[in-house]
Amino acid sequence: MKIAKVFPGLSYWSRLPGFASFCGISAGICAAKTTLASVPDYTPDISLYNIILILSMIISTASGILCRRPILRAIFFAISGAALFAGAEFGIRDFYRKMEEISEYSQIFTLTVRITSPVAQTVYAGGRTNNRFRGRVAGADDAAVGQALTGKTLLFTSRGTVPPYGMITVQGRYNAPRPAAGPLGFDQREYFAVSNIHGGFLISRILSDEGGLSADGQAPSAENPSTKKQSLPFDHISHLLRLQVHNVINKSTNHDVRRIFHAAFLGEKEHLTNELNTLFRKSGIVHLLAISGFHAALLFSAIFAALGLLPLSKKHKTLISLAALWFYLFFIGFIPSLFRATVMVTFVCVATMIQRKNHTVHSLGIAGVFWLYISPYSLFAPGFQLSFAATAGIIMMQPVFNTLTRAVSEKIHNKPIEFIVKKTLSPFWVSVAGFAATAPPLLHHFGALSLYGIFFNLIAIPLMSAAMWLFFAAIVLSPINFLANITVWCAEKVLVILIHLGKYCELISFSEIVVPKTTALQLFVMTAFMAGLCTVYQKLRGAYMLRAGAATALIIAITAAYTSINSKTENLEFTRGNSTINVVTHKDNSAWIIAQGRRNDIRQLRTREVEPFLHRKKIKNVPLFLINQEAEEEAHEFVFSMGLNPHTIVMRPNNADGRSRNNGGRNENDGYTQIDYRVIISANGACSLRVNSTGRAEILTSR
Repeated sequence: MKIAKVFPGLSYWSRLPGFASFCGISAGICAAKTTLASVPDYTPDISLYNIILILSMIISTASGILCRRPILRAIFFAISGAALFAGAEFGIRDFYRKMEEISEYSQIFTLTVRITSPVAQTVYAGGRTNNRFRGRVAGADDAAVGQALTGKTLLFTSRGTVPPYGMITVQGRYNAPRPAAGPLGFDQREYFAVSNIHGGFLISRILSDEGGLSADGQAPSAENPSTKKQSLPFDHISHLLRLQVHNVINKSTNHDVRRIFHAAFLGEKEHLTNELNTLFRKSGIVHLLAISGFHAALLFSAIFAALGLLPLSKKHKTLISLAALWFYLFFIGFIPSLFRATVMVTFVCVATMIQRKNHTVHSLGIAGVFWLYISPYSLFAPGFQLSFAATAGIIMMQPVFNTLTRAVSEKIHNKPIEFIVKKTLSPFWVSVAGFAATAPPLLHHFGALSLYGIFFNLIAIPLMSAAMWLFFAAIVLSPINFLANITVWCAEKVLVILIHLGKYCELISFSEIVVPKTTALQLFVMTAFMAGLCTVYQKLRGAYMLRAGAATALIIAITAAYTSINSKTENLEFTRGNSTINVVTHKDNSAWIIAQGRRNDIRQLRTREVEPFLHRKKIKNVPLFLINQEAEEEAHEFVFSMGLNPHTIVMRPNNADGRSRNNGGRNENDGYTQIDYRVIISANGACSLRVNSTGRAEILTSR
């Protein structure tokens, strides 16, 4: 039997230009990334290669658009994707090479910058504050620096006060993003590339709040900063709107509610606490905090409903709602999930207005292709993968689950009960489809799945919808203070109910499944099974689920058993100067951290290598943190940044009688045993360490 007859859905998808194009460009980007990873230091003659790659991308893209055969279309877009990623990668390598050459003779730069994002303030455990924002460089005091940086976006950090918008002239040091320190290290260069950021800049002082460029395009000098106004009207309007939204948010008296509104409407996630993030993650509703298609749909429907009060035609109401949605996209910034939702809503509305059939899979593919042309590195980002996986799962898998609803309904002969069953199962299948589709990227990036979220989303989504609609109403009614206060109060009570219900996940066993180690084979098998389930012939679906499901479960079980058998206690050492941090990872996916050395070196190791390593290894539990007295503050910073609360032992030199001065070293209640106050062994004996008389930790055994 032909594959097209067994999997007719696959044949249908492949004929959709958007789907074939998205698959092709994704394959091309992956192939180019894999190939270029083997030559990390290779930087060609960028001018010649740019011409070749740009021509290849244009010709292959045009050929893919004009070609009618699905396979050839996918091949052309694969070539286009490979050329696109190679051009972006070579451009980034050439840029960092130039900045390295410039930094050899100049360390301090003076730049004129246009602020392009809200200024986010971060407060650290010791009370230290940093202001961070993104800015586009408009000029520099040095010709070579100006040529390299003009038009580039940098991530600026300042301990001083920063204006909320406009042009500023700053002086400071450029910091190139760090590549991954080993296979499990955090690749800051790739992280920056996803957001089109070309490095960081630590501001030492701000020379002017509204500095402009001189006639020759260079930034003002430190002695004579310019004060010419250069901010754009949109910046001022955006700032005023954001202030108005902040005023509405501040009407709420509940701190957690204010943090949720900051994240869900303005995308200001820096306000979220670790506790709130953990609560939403474990309860399976963390997607409600990220601006996505859900929020776009709420905004579009709210505006469309409000326009119903005016004597406008349906076409005009649709166009005004679309314009508002695109304005919201520019107001918040181009993030993958909101861009995807805006493009899809636009396609659906335009297709409806011109009375043409809209294929949601095609629209999703077109949105993905557009975004990858803007940011090819996004393909490997968790946000992009989760956003598109969730949408694709709901579109493709929900019809499969709806057949079960119809089968159940046919056996019910009571109309009211049948109505209740349909209305209950329909949103439940949406939740199941989203959960199943996002399982592979969630396991790959975070190593955890929330079973509680499958059911809790049935309640959380209506509650969040009601809260957001009330919040939209409060923004509209903000000129009438008492009405705005009433609507914000109602929205606050709805979100308080949501938070309280989410806390029940802590009381339910197995509300969250932690799978720290997943292999590429397991993720591929899971994805292939779900794709087959969506495309298989309906009459063969039962047999497919039985046979393919059994094979999938068997492969996953065998690979999981093999991984578990071969896992062992590992001791990794990170070194900087005379300072070291040992990370001892155990079989239960917990870790000990033993830090010793100068505080500045420990901080660099912690932020640049250890914390990214723990994230990549998906380590959720650090029961023990040993650190010398000089760097004691870094233990508190670790707790603050990672959201973990280990038992901390500060190693101090011994008294003259040989006894340790550390009174907090006892560790009786967390599964570890302490001997002579100075030797600590794990409960299973897999690892032991000793604190010597100088206060330094020594790993004795590790197996």
